[in-house]
Amino acid sequence: MMKKLVVLVLLVISIGALGVLWEAFRFLAGPASPELSQGAVFEVNPGEGFYKIAERLEQRKLVSSALYFKILAKISGHATKLKVGEYALRTDLRPIELLDILSSGKSIERQMTFPEGWNIYEMAAHVESKGLGTKDEFLGLAKNPKLIKDLLGEE
Repeated sequence: MMKKLVVLVLLVISIGALGVLWEAFRFLAGPASPELSQGAVFEVNPGEGFYKIAERLEQRKLVSSALYFKILAKISGHATKLKVGEYALRTDLRPIELLDILSSGKSIERQMTFPEGWNIYEMAAHVESKGLGTKDEFLGLAKNPKLIKDLLGEE
């Protein structure tokens, strides 16, 4: 009788483990929405924690499970490598592809042209009017000697 009970318990545990493995495989192998290949702009904000990012990805239907996404990111080493920026994502991306994009730092680039003769205050107002930042942020960066040297390739 005891032997049968042990076999039954092991059988139930095995079936449960297979179910978990099947769900993990479905998550890893497939995109969140394979039937819909919709584009989405997703922003990783400065200071935003990885768990919050994972939850927002699930809310936006870019991943099917924030929990599995967190586990995958921890195992693959991506959890601490995500870069701040705006990213062009699609709902048909597999989770590992999503992590590769978010940790690549290759975010959406925006082009802006300033008419010749504009001073930094006019430029700052233009940046703010386009919704790409505030005047104060622009002026702070424009007056940052370290950033200017980095952009010019000077040490």
